[in-house]
Amino acid sequence: MQSQSRREWIAAALMTASRSLAQDAPRAHLMGDASVWKSRAAAIPPSVWKPRGKKPYATEAPNAKGNSGSAGNALLELTGCWLATGDEFYADDAVRVMLAVAQYPHWGGFNHLAADIDLDAGDLLLGAGVAYDTLRHRMNPADRAVIRDKLVLQSRLMYANFLKRKQLPWEQNHTYIDIGGLWCTAVALLDEVPEARAWYDFGVRVVRNAIYLLNSGDGAFYEGIGYWNYGVAYHLAQLLDLFRNVTGVDTFREFDSLRLQKYYLLHTLLPGGKYWLNLGDVADSTIAEAKLNRAYVFLFKLAREYRDPESQGLAAYFARAAGIKPSSDPWLLAWYDSSVEARDPREVWPSFRHFEDLDLVTIRTNWSDDATHVALRCGPALGHRATKILLSGEVKDWKPATGHVHPDLNSFTIFDHGEHLVVDTGYTEKKQTIEHNTITVDGAGQIGDGQRWPLYIPWNRFGRIGACFGAQQVCYYVRGEAADGYEEALGLQRFDRHMLVIPDEKSTYLLIDDRIESAKPHQFEWVLHSIDPAVKTGKNAFLVSSGSRAATVRMLEPDGLAEKIEPVRVTTYVNRDSTAARGYRLGLAPAPGSQFRFLAVLTLHDHGGEGPAVSVDGAAVRVTGDGWADTLAPAGNGGGIASDGHHAVIRRKGREAVRWCVFDAKRLALDGGELCTSSRPISAAWDASRRSLVYELHEPADVSVRVASRMVSFRGLAGRHEWLGDRV
Repeated sequence: MQSQSRREWIAAALMTASRSLAQDAPRAHLMGDASVWKSRAAAIPPSVWKPRGKKPYATEAPNAKGNSGSAGNALLELTGCWLATGDEFYADDAVRVMLAVAQYPHWGGFNHLAADIDLDAGDLLLGAGVAYDTLRHRMNPADRAVIRDKLVLQSRLMYANFLKRKQLPWEQNHTYIDIGGLWCTAVALLDEVPEARAWYDFGVRVVRNAIYLLNSGDGAFYEGIGYWNYGVAYHLAQLLDLFRNVTGVDTFREFDSLRLQKYYLLHTLLPGGKYWLNLGDVADSTIAEAKLNRAYVFLFKLAREYRDPESQGLAAYFARAAGIKPSSDPWLLAWYDSSVEARDPREVWPSFRHFEDLDLVTIRTNWSDDATHVALRCGPALGHRATKILLSGEVKDWKPATGHVHPDLNSFTIFDHGEHLVVDTGYTEKKQTIEHNTITVDGAGQIGDGQRWPLYIPWNRFGRIGACFGAQQVCYYVRGEAADGYEEALGLQRFDRHMLVIPDEKSTYLLIDDRIESAKPHQFEWVLHSIDPAVKTGKNAFLVSSGSRAATVRMLEPDGLAEKIEPVRVTTYVNRDSTAARGYRLGLAPAPGSQFRFLAVLTLHDHGGEGPAVSVDGAAVRVTGDGWADTLAPAGNGGGIASDGHHAVIRRKGREAVRWCVFDAKRLALDGGELCTSSRPISAAWDASRRSLVYELHEPADVSVRVASRMVSFRGLAGRHEWLGDRV
């Protein structure tokens, strides 16, 4: 969506508002046509939705220090139940709740949030605005005046707070939640309160800018899955529906990357469906329990909007994983559509994904509940698209808010067979690089380090994923390039993290190959976090464990490391006067220098058992498991492997090479015999047991691959391709 189309969109929305004010035009309601709600209630299975029980909602007593916004959600629920059933109990209770919240001295004011102008106030404006818009014709004049006057007062406070600010974080949840609520109240008051027109116009700007700036193109959310759940699933999605009901603007077509968020939801849900990927401000813990109720409802919306069987199938999977029961959520009623067939996407999706805008890579060894999940992030805080818009100056009055993004470039996590082995420290007040699984420089972190609400300035300095390749059941490779994410004064010229994940049903392992170059000497520290303290098991070898699983960490290079195992305590967000335990940190630091290579192998295995053996053979690394032996050439050559690529891995069973993979190379040979050649750099993987070849080229090339005893030649096409069986 270009800036011209955005101007056309805003003009169309404002024109709709003008028509709604005309005497001869029908008035569009926020919740749309009541008859639609009744027909959907008649069609929806009772196993999905049921009306709220007929027990009056328990409102909070007025509190001079402030009241929460929970009544706003209750008003949405009561209004939806009345529209669906026509039962006067729900309408009467909604009016009673509106009168109760009209007596609150302040809307909001909890958890260090300002009263009347932030989040809880936005929830109450939205809920009360929707309820007033739907039910005002049923109110007596006195009640209606009390509620209207309170809505006007709270709207003025909210509007004045935002109006005085010259720049706004249009993309951030505090903006679209607060002004989204203001906009809903403005719609309800348009033909009663003249100043509501200004609130309406401002709300349209917020919705338009939020969609434009969040429309990432890969479906990932820059604030992490926790704030996706809160910001998008709980708030923005319903606002887009209400906006379309009033303006006729098809927000779900404009915000077309929403259809891709199904990928983000499944790939950030850890195997077993009980935990989220805990990167950024997600959980006040090293473990993020997955609360799937709202994601489940949101997936039904995607299924309805885009006629998408995969979203419908994911909703069913989320319901099973979380044991979700029928509820009276109005959006469940509005968004569920039984006519969309359900198809489980796990049957066809690769179990790894590179979210290219955010530069987040997630890897699952398979779709089973006991799979291994590995994730690595190395990208701009806002994502590439929004950063490009910011640097262009196109949105003049935009000041981004990246306070929930952490300075964690090249940090990774490992979840294996239901256990958290390598963890993140979670939601904290101050964001610090040393609380992530990456590299610190002279004890300092990346841009934004140590700030409570980091701004990643200069915005043109950030990390990126330089390469990503995956072949199911064979290998996964990621290269994160993070040097530009550190302060320029450090003179860091290179921090490339090469990560290989080699899957195995019992003993998956990882190779972490960090290449560091600097213009001047520094003290570099390699950091890894776990729930329980690491245990030293040998020279440069450590065991980290959790429950029934463990990882043996072997640092093969450099030597002469200073070792540190210490508990981690962080300043919490909710109570900033206290600290909380967040696991343990393993720190490994060589003497200061300007050029280093940290080369580590992490083998995953049963706690109390032994994983694959690891040894060094010249320039090669050998990993030996149950019935197989891998030779890894981290520099491309060694152990009989000859390659001009970044890394190569060959698996033998006995003397036979049964699997191999090579990354960004023109040649791969073993003991003098060619396995793969290409006229352009290629990443490729071969699995003899499945007769599977996966390859990726950036441009067409002439390729030859050894299949059994002969070389097969073909013209390789740009992009990622997979050949199976007889086609190979």
